[in-house]
Amino acid sequence: MSDAPSKQAKSNPIKAALNEDYEVEYFMNRYNLSKPRVLKLITKHGGDRKKIENEMGR
Repeated sequence: MSDAPSKQAKSNPIKAALNEDYEVEYFMNRYNLSKPRVLKLITKHGGDRKKIENEMGR
């Protein structure tokens, strides 16, 4: 990984990632959900953060 900001990988704030624990923990804490439920939602909506939050009644 490069130290130069222009060469660092960009994150995608629109997508939630299954492989990132902090993403899963965010939804668990924000919506008081179990880990399996969060993983199912991320899989169901293809990681689309807006769809996940809409289903949770944001």
